[in-house]
Amino acid sequence: MDSTFKIVSIIENSKIPVIGYVYPVGGKAWSAGTIILMSCHIAAMSPGSVIGSCQPVSFNPLGGSEPINDTKIINALTTYLIERARMHNRNETAARSFVEKNLNLGVEDALRNGVVEFIASSIDELLKVVDGVQVHTISGDVKLNTENAQIVSFTPGLRVNILKIICEPTIAYLLLLLGLYALIFGFATPGYGGEAVGAILIVLGLIGLGLLSVNILSLILIGLGAIL
Repeated sequence: MDSTFKIVSIIENSKIPVIGYVYPVGGKAWSAGTIILMSCHIAAMSPGSVIGSCQPVSFNPLGGSEPINDTKIINALTTYLIERARMHNRNETAARSFVEKNLNLGVEDALRNGVVEFIASSIDELLKVVDGVQVHTISGDVKLNTENAQIVSFTPGLRVNILKIICEPTIAYLLLLLGLYALIFGFATPGYGGEAVGAILIVLGLIGLGLLSVNILSLILIGLGAIL
């Protein structure tokens, strides 16, 4: 959840209004996606999209996941999401149910229950419906002027796409497991580079779990390259 909390912190400390939009049509923003959406200055959904299911889960290195029922964690996350809802005048009861009951809401229910403010089929339509809306940011009240705004698309590079893959919990745990086996093989049969492969896989797994930064990976790879 640390990465989710970091994203929420960036949004809440932004002087520029942030619009959360569940897109494309039929999209899903479950779990962390719902938490981030509820933290945005404006929340919107496209037709057919769904939000909810915020109960935290733990992932098994061998595959699968289990819901976390520890009241300490559940209560903390519930209160955190309720505070986000309160900050933006959204439905606090729904925020609680997202975590405690794994509530899911479609577009119409989310709008009717005050969880999101707008429904839009496209980004162009969204920019039109939010035009003139006033929101409160860390720097004060801001009135949106978006009807004729220029859209600048961001295309992730190779590095981002690789990180996206290894940050999948199942992939991250699999990398850790393979790295451990590679280390065991390397120590049992020296000379085949198993230790280096194992170390790299373990580091990639730790990065995927958010326990190491990419900069640390660079240093480790440089060190391994020098040793080899």
